[in-house]
Parts: sequence; C-alpha cells; structure tokens
Amino acid sequence: MRGWRRTLWYVQAFYDRHKTVLIVSVIAGVILSLISIRLFAVIPGLKKTIYIGRVGHYSLAAIPRDIQEKVSFGLTQSFENGDVVPALASSFSREENGKAYRFTIRPKVAWQDGKEVTPEDVTYNFADTQVSRSQNDIVFRLTAQKQDPNAQEPVLPVSFTSIVSQPLFRQISYHNILFQPRQEIVGLGKYRIASISNQSGSIDEMTLESNSDELVYRFYATEHDAIIGFKRGEVDTVEGLLGTEDLSAQQNVGVTARTHTDEYIGLFFNMVQLENINNPLANKQLRQALNFALQKPTQNRAISPIDPQSFAYITQANDVENYNQNMTTATNLLMKLETPTKIVLDLQTPPNYTSIADQAKHDWEELGNMTADQCEQTNAAPRDQCENKRIQVNEHITSFPDTQNFQVIVAGQQIPNDPDQYTMWDSTQPTNFTHYKNPRVDKLLEDGRRTTDKEQRKLIYQEFQTTLVQDSPVIFYQYITTYDVARKVKLL
Repeated sequence: MRGWRRTLWYVQAFYDRHKTVLIVSVIAGVILSLISIRLFAVIPGLKKTIYIGRVGHYSLAAIPRDIQEKVSFGLTQSFENGDVVPALASSFSREENGKAYRFTIRPKVAWQDGKEVTPEDVTYNFADTQVSRSQNDIVFRLTAQKQDPNAQEPVLPVSFTSIVSQPLFRQISYHNILFQPRQEIVGLGKYRIASISNQSGSIDEMTLESNSDELVYRFYATEHDAIIGFKRGEVDTVEGLLGTEDLSAQQNVGVTARTHTDEYIGLFFNMVQLENINNPLANKQLRQALNFALQKPTQNRAISPIDPQSFAYITQANDVENYNQNMTTATNLLMKLETPTKIVLDLQTPPNYTSIADQAKHDWEELGNMTADQCEQTNAAPRDQCENKRIQVNEHITSFPDTQNFQVIVAGQQIPNDPDQYTMWDSTQPTNFTHYKNPRVDKLLEDGRRTTDKEQRKLIYQEFQTTLVQDSPVIFYQYITTYDVARKVKLL
C-alpha cells in the first residue's frame, strides 16, 4: 500500500512539474491526428502539382469557363456543334407553348461536401423568369408580356437549354480544425477549390484539387508579365497567349497553337443614325467596299458569325459572300457612292490587333486614292466629290476600346454554342453595339428562337448568315489562335 502511494506521489509530482508540456503535447497530438485523417482521406498518394499561368483580371463570379467546368457542371452540357445533353438534369422538356422549361434533377448527385443536390440548390437568376420547384423538378417560366399587340407572344428561346449549361456552385460555411469559421465554394465536378488568393482585388491564385493531382492557377495582368513569370519558374505552363515573344525560339520550350472556331476577330462598324449627323458607315455600299478592299488572312479565315462546327453553319462557299480582296469591285462600289463630304474613319484597336488595324488603314486609304484618281480621270463626278472619295483613317491604339463610342473597332467576339445570336444582332437589343438593323434578320432571329425542329432551325440560321454577311455590319477576319507554352520534359 505504501509503495502504491509513493508511485502516485511521484506521478503527481511529475505532472505538476511538466503539466504545461503534457497538455500542449496532447493537444498537438489530437490536432495532428485530425489533420492526418483529413489528408489521407483526400490524398491517397502523393499528388502531382502543375502551376499554370493565365492572363486577365477575374473575380470569383467570372473565372474562365474552362476552369469552372473542372469544378462543376450545370443542368445541361452544350457542345460547339449546337447539341445539348442532360448533365445535372436527367431530362428536360419545353412546355406551355414555349413559355416554360422543366428540368428533372438526376437522383443521388452530391455536392463536393457530400450534400445531395436538390432543386433548391439550382440558383440561376434570369430576368422576367419565375422559378418553381417540386421534389425533383425545377421549372423556369417566362413572365414577360408582349408590349406590341401585333407581336407574337414572347417565349423562352430554344437556346435556353444551352444557357443552363453554366456550371453551378454552392457556398458553405464551416469551422476548421482550429474551430475558426470558414467559407468554401463547392461544385459537382472532379476538382474542388482548395484555396483562393485575391489580395489585389481580383484573383491572384487559385488552387484546384482532385484525388490524383493539384492545379495551381496564377493570374497575370499582361501577357508579358505571364511570360516573365514563366521564365522565372513561377509556372510550368502558360495557357491562352496571343503571342509568345521569344519563347518559341528556346529549345527547352514547347509551343502548342490552338485555333478557336468559337471566337473570331472582326472589324465592327457603328451604323448608328443620329439626327442631323451624317454617318457614312450607315451606307451598306461603303461597308461592302471596305470589306472587299481589306486583305484577309489565308489561314483560319472567318466568314460567318456561326461556329464552323455548328449544325447551322453554311458549308457551301457559294451560299455566302466570302469578300476575298477585290480592289476592282471595291472601287466600283465606292465610285457609285455619293460623297458630299470627305470620308474620315476613326479606327480603334487593342494592342494585340494593331497589325490588323494597320492593314485596314493601308488598304482603305489605298482604295480611296485609287477611286479618287479614277473618278478625276473619267470625270465621273465633280472634282470636289472625287477628292472626297479619298479615305482618311485615324488609328487609335487603346487597351480599352469603347464599344459605346466608335466608328470602326477591331475586337474579338465569342460565338455561342447555339446558333441563336438574338442579343448580338436583333435591332431591339441594347447589346447590339453596331446598331445594325434589318427587319428580315430580326424576323429570322425571332423564328430561330421559337423553332424546335433542328432542320428548320438550320435553314433559318443559314439564311440569317447569308443576309448578315451580305450587309457587312462587321468584317469577319479570322478565328482566334492562342498559344500554350510549357517546358519540355527531359527524359533521363
């Protein structure tokens, strides 16, 4: 008994002397155990980490679509050829004469935190649309009423099924292992967002994790900054460059070119007609002359606003004017045009497209000089009108072209997967920044939004292409080509 008491006394004395160390050790052990359990649950083995450079300023709500699609998916999945298939939805249907769409949620699909998806988790927000939910279904119903009694009843467009392919996300709140409150964005896809750094006001770095690898995206303000970061070893690869500077000449660097047929470079004309202000570009004949005068590229040439992979793309070259350079045709068009005042064009371009703007300035001024000289030689018009045919192009290089105040602008334009381009070209839409107006095109765009038959839609959008290209509200120049650079792996 005395020995037992002595042992207890020694233990008590040892604890009193070292209790701080013992308590800290126990807490540290518990924390390390929790961390280990969590890590081994997520990372069964050593993960490969890839550092990827991107160019641009992005908020969390506007990160590039391809990154979003690594983390999640939407009710549907859409493809460049115009096809749409169910994704989170197991099926969808058009109801109420086109005023509503019903989507049935696929059962037993879970968010990345383990919660099963319900219709309440689908949080798309569309103007003039009412959302109703049941146990398994979500219905989007148009609430807008027609303003013109002679107009057709408004409907949700057929392209609505493509619109809801936008990936879905959900914000959750939790406490970490140190019981600190945290928020996290979860999706439905292979990768989860592990961390986000946005010290500059926009995202600087974003880490995505899967069970097998880790992708660390680092965002740079300019292409030059991204290339410098690549040279410094901050990233293993840079994606989506418009130019590679001197990287393509380096032996240890691989360059992969990618042509994006869902995005084109165009020279857009502003056709707005204001009272008492003469806008020469409102004249289709001048736009066509400028189109014929411009030398186009021989590779990756764009001739239409619709993706070549789309079911609605015009495949027959004779069905649409290709506007290959033809100075004779351009001169004849400009010669017939009355020119009471000199043609002066302001041309805006971002730095990446200065070579295109330079080419346009050269070709258009050459067209004006050729036409003016021919006009004077043949006495086709009074001398002052002949001189007015000499075109003056004032080129402005700006990182932020103004689509609200311009005459001609060189810009990249995204092509939607569905051929519906109502918001871009319908004369009633505020997003029609060229102010293009053609009643026939308006009718075709409206019909294309209502027609569900694929073959009928194909015919509608092919006529739309033919008419729009003929009118030349934009010079379709070239599909955008980007470059991915990466270090070559040395084999031992």
